[in-house]
Amino acid sequence: HLVLVHPAARGVAELAAEQARLVKGSETHSCAWDELRRLASLHRLRCELEMLESRLDCTECLARSPTGVAILSHCLDADLRRLCEPKMLRLLQSLWRLATIGEHGAHVEETTAIFLLSKPRAGSAGAV
Repeated sequence: HLVLVHPAARGVAELAAEQARLVKGSETHSCAWDELRRLASLHRLRCELEMLESRLDCTECLARSPTGVAILSHCLDADLRRLCEPKMLRLLQSLWRLATIGEHGAHVEETTAIFLLSKPRAGSAGAV
């Protein structure tokens, strides 16, 4: 069995897609969960898909604390400590737009696709 954890198009993945050119200087392509499902079918792998809803606390990110910048850097796969101020402000503006602000901080709603892939058993069709 192989387990793949893949961000869906909501939350940080949405932010990453919007900001890839700004932060990294180039657009990056990430497979959508439906593309992964199609590839599993193409290679005759059995695929079970579960969607997991979660929340990413982004309070520290919006406050621009060192911890928050480190979290954003990890999520966007880029070192944001060296990002110029206008680009950082545009990134934070996008994050503010995605965030839900409450009494106890801010969070971004996330959807994550969990795939369980396995080889089809001998004699089975390998339906996805």
